[in-house]
Amino acid sequence: MNNSINIFDYSHYTFNPFSKSKDISVFLKNNKLKKEEVIYIGDELRDIKAAKKNGLLCLAVAWGFDAVELLNTGSADKVITQPKEIVDILSRL
Repeated sequence: MNNSINIFDYSHYTFNPFSKSKDISVFLKNNKLKKEEVIYIGDELRDIKAAKKNGLLCLAVAWGFDAVELLNTGSADKVITQPKEIVDILSRL
């Protein structure tokens, strides 16, 4: 996927929509990552729920699968509408 954002150390994708929380937990453990070292970016309400269940900072993108109205019902740290916002947020961390 080419989104012109080349600032990430690593990207991980999972395709089983019913095990996202467990996949995140296993990913963190296998890569010896602390919650504070990870930002989860998702496009579904269940992404937000899985990220929050694992204590992660979560950005929800409004140009993906779920409508922005549904994403706004979750507890994402930020619902963003443009890819540039990801860069802006990360540059402040």
